[in-house]
Amino acid sequence: MITYSTAKSSSDLNQILELQKANLKSSISLEEYQKEGFVTLEHDFVLLEELNDPYPHIVAMNEKEIIGYALVTTPEKISSIPLLQSTIEELKGVKYHQNNVLSLKYFIMGQVCIDKSYRGQGIFQGLYQKMKDEMKSDFDIIITEIATNNKRSMRAHEKVGFEILKIHNDNDADWAIVGLNLRM
Repeated sequence: MITYSTAKSSSDLNQILELQKANLKSSISLEEYQKEGFVTLEHDFVLLEELNDPYPHIVAMNEKEIIGYALVTTPEKISSIPLLQSTIEELKGVKYHQNNVLSLKYFIMGQVCIDKSYRGQGIFQGLYQKMKDEMKSDFDIIITEIATNNKRSMRAHEKVGFEILKIHNDNDADWAIVGLNLRM
């Protein structure tokens, strides 16, 4: 039975890192990342632990095994990840429902990943539902960034309600910055 929770221990964080490493774009074949999707950033334990407080990462579990995760990065922690700093720069002046995005209470979903053997079972939606439940009392919107050539991730985010805020080019790749309203 699959359950959703928050990362609570060093073991949880290490399992997240193992799943992340197995799904890095640099760790899989071109055919696999085109079909299955991929993650771009590789974290280390110290950074992952720092980001886990005060709002812990969201995890999907099969018993004690983490089979999926969605990372939480609050604005105060963005300086720890240069790529996310550039995301915030891109959002300057961008409007969302007549509001400047950066004037809203936001956080960055830093990365989402599901073990290959559990994909297609609704876990992606479950992770985001748990994230919404955990975060909606303190935030207005979830923001994340997706490589537009990561078709599986683009479709999955659209399916759970994310809207494109901006598309930009960085290092010869197109990126979609998307947002999910937590107040609706």
